[in-house]
This record gives sequence, structure tokens and C-alpha cells, in this order.
Amino acid sequence: MCWSGLHREPPREHERFAPAAPCSSVSRVNEAAPKRDEQSPGERLARVQRLAYLLDTAVRIPWTPIRFGVDSVIGLVPGLGDAVGAAMSGYIMYEAARLGASKRVLLRMLYNVGLDVLAGVIPIVGDLVDVVWRANDRNVRLLERHIHDPAGTKSATGWFFAAITAALAGLVLGTLGLAAWLVALIIP
Repeated sequence: MCWSGLHREPPREHERFAPAAPCSSVSRVNEAAPKRDEQSPGERLARVQRLAYLLDTAVRIPWTPIRFGVDSVIGLVPGLGDAVGAAMSGYIMYEAARLGASKRVLLRMLYNVGLDVLAGVIPIVGDLVDVVWRANDRNVRLLERHIHDPAGTKSATGWFFAAITAALAGLVLGTLGLAAWLVALIIP
């Protein structure tokens, strides 16, 4: 599988989280690693695919189709775990904006993360929602669809992404406040 730009067919399920292969047989042993700004869109997409896999579906419960990831595990820490998970989800949204995602795609991503974070306030239930909802996986699929069929969409502006980031930060801070308030109610 060679990433020569973004012009290739969508990955099959078994290829979905495979690392991107170099497009030429030229060895890069003596070359320095490219800076983040110099990385191709395919490399950026592969990086967010790997992160979403790690966060949402890296571990399978034996003899079941149930998968979960790091996001479900760190979500066990009320408030703080959801804040860390939201920050990692925010990174996926950041890369989506850098890859030219439209306002509509970014808003749908914010909805997915917001639902995940708000559900995370409720102990145990929030972790079950993480396992079922898989916000990061959903967001990467949205990004893949946008990249492979961007017809009729405009890239979001920097101001719009700043507003989305502020909304995500407000959601995280509100969630932390709500979690602290719930803990204060439980522990006298």
C-alpha cells in the first residue's frame, strides 16, 4: 500500500490501521526524519488512524467481538481521565483541520467527542459508552470520507477551528467541574 498523496482507494478493513508504506525503493537511512510540517497528508492520516486505533479498539476481549482501547481505561479516573481522552481526541480534530476538513466535518467530530466526554462523567456508564461509541474511530472515518471525496466542501478557517477548540476546552472544563461537584456530593 503506497501513499502517493491522497489519490488511492479507501483502505480495506484489514489495511485500515496499517502503517503507510514508502512509495519508492530509495533508502532513507541517511536522511533526517521529516518535520511534522513536511509530512505528507497520507502520513498525517496514518498517524491519526493509529492513534484512534490505540484509543478505541486496540484490545479485544477474548472470545467476544468486544474491543476497547486506552480511552476506556483512562476514563475510569472520573473527570481527569475524560479530560485526557478529550485532549487526545482534540489532537485528531487538529490534524483533521490541518488536512482541510470542512466546518461540517469538524462540527460532527466535536459532537462525537462531546457525547463521549459528557457520558464519561457518569461512572461505569461512561466507560461503556466509550466501548460502544468509539468517538475517535468515528472521527477518523469522517476524515477519511472527507479526504477521499471532498467534493463541494470548503476547508474550515483558522477562526472556526479556534472556536471549535474553545468549545472543546469549555466542554472539558465543564466536565471536570461537574465531576468534582459529583465527588463532593458523594464524599461528605
